Amino acid sequence: MKTKIPRSTLGAVALCLLAGICYWILFASCLGRTSGHFTYAMDDPYIHLSIARDFARNGVWGVTRYANSAASSSPLWVLLLATAISIGGDRVIWPFVFGILFSVISAVFIYYRFIRAGIGIPIAMVAAVAIFAAAPMQILPFTGMEHSLQVFLDLLFVFWLYDKVGRKSDSRDMGSAFLLSALMCLCRFESVFLVVVPFAWSLWRRDFRVAIGLALGPIVSIAGFGLLAHAMGMPWIPNSIVLKGNVPHTFSSWWFLNLYVNLRARSIALWDLFLLCIALGVVLRWRGLRKSSSSLQVILWTVAVTCVLHSGLAMVGVFYRYEAYMIVLLATIAVLSLREILVYSGPSKELPVSELQWFLAIGGVTLAQCLLTSIFWIYQLSSNLIVSIYAVGLVGLAALAVGPPNRGRLTRSFLGTLVPLALYFMLRDRAVQATQAIQDGSQDIYLQQIQMSRFVDRYYRGGRVVVNDIGAVSYFSDVHLLDLWGLATDSIRDLKLADNWNTKTMEEQFDAFRPDVIIAYPDWYRKNRKMPPSVVRVATWTIPKVTSAGRRIVGFYAPIPKAEHVQTQLKEFERSLPKLVTVSYPGDDIYQ
Repeated sequence: MKTKIPRSTLGAVALCLLAGICYWILFASCLGRTSGHFTYAMDDPYIHLSIARDFARNGVWGVTRYANSAASSSPLWVLLLATAISIGGDRVIWPFVFGILFSVISAVFIYYRFIRAGIGIPIAMVAAVAIFAAAPMQILPFTGMEHSLQVFLDLLFVFWLYDKVGRKSDSRDMGSAFLLSALMCLCRFESVFLVVVPFAWSLWRRDFRVAIGLALGPIVSIAGFGLLAHAMGMPWIPNSIVLKGNVPHTFSSWWFLNLYVNLRARSIALWDLFLLCIALGVVLRWRGLRKSSSSLQVILWTVAVTCVLHSGLAMVGVFYRYEAYMIVLLATIAVLSLREILVYSGPSKELPVSELQWFLAIGGVTLAQCLLTSIFWIYQLSSNLIVSIYAVGLVGLAALAVGPPNRGRLTRSFLGTLVPLALYFMLRDRAVQATQAIQDGSQDIYLQQIQMSRFVDRYYRGGRVVVNDIGAVSYFSDVHLLDLWGLATDSIRDLKLADNWNTKTMEEQFDAFRPDVIIAYPDWYRKNRKMPPSVVRVATWTIPKVTSAGRRIVGFYAPIPKAEHVQTQLKEFERSLPKLVTVSYPGDDIYQ
């Protein structure tokens, strides 16, 4: 007797096939832009690969085998890569493989949770595909970073919280709270923001076992890694967080300015999605709470507070990756909230909602939208769509106009039409732009960082190299490295934090390091931070445009006694460069 395959399983298989086709098309397209060489769209994944390889082979947590360095803020991702390298060998493809794995698992997990919530299989599949594309999980593997794993772990945590609300705690909840919060914080330190509301909620409910688990998870993972780092001679906090985040170093650091800029301009769809979820949460509250509505309220405010904290204290944008977990969680909550509103008819007695309450709600959202548009009172029609902001308010006004007998039916009809439309317009731009950018980004890194690493590996293996993009150079060549950005060089990080990074201190670093060659973006080193007089620029490489590289033009510098020799090497290497790279040299007298 043949066993009939459940329809939900067929839907999951179809979802995996769609994802596979998407990845294959993008993979082939990227290879076409990089002469058949697989290249990540960023330089950062090569940093993780370098640390993972050195840790697996030499027990050194560093971008080179010569010293430990706090260049990564994702210990769990590095350990995962190190395990893969130990078992399967040193392969550049590992981050891509794990990125695909966790991205697809996340999409399938969302799909099954929608079905469990009572959403039909076709709609659940469409919604899961939309969230997959908007994250955008189709490009995360090509960035080679840990964000696909972060999305998966944060989903596990949020849905554990969703199931936990409304039921009595047992002994397993403390362990689950500890394990999930620890793992997601070990993956990305920013995930600690997701613990804030659940911890406060647990204390308010006097659920002390869960509160203890939620507190111990981040403490053990973040503080524990900091203690190990300190024991290995590294800073307590990874340099990537200190240098790239918005952690206040003085009382004059106005972190809320970062919040304003991040919400307003740096992330497509985040602000609109945030406001839409808040509006849907208000509707859920006014229609009366049942168990599932209460669960949605808790996870909604968990993610909303996370968005505010992340936008104020961390980065947003940069290939759509930093806010990917917030986009996934907000879009998931929006779908679940809409389903709750459409299916649950509410209490039999009409709720006393006045016209004043609706106008106040619309006015508050309008004011927030005005403050975050490019022009104070004129709306952008790209991602900040009016429909995403006014959908709920218009429904409320229409419901008041028709009166109690038809109010519930009209509300459900309008929300069932306008909210999916708002979601589509909000998330479409993000998915399309991200897919287009990933191909340009791969070409950028191939033309610039990969060629830099080839040059260094050919002429300076075992040498002393100064560079401000350390990923590909450290992974594809064995060198002593001085990192001008400070991720892998603590002395430069300290100078930057003390606001004492200038030409004089740069020259002191060079004198102590004794470099053979310096590779840096000229635009980054001007005025009081220009290159010291002891070095001279001997060549520049220029790529056609910039998507993920720091600048179009990268300069090669050398100490004056070595300048002629370095320039000769560059001229010899020029014959092997891709045609899209334009090479230029100073005049005949390279010392001028």
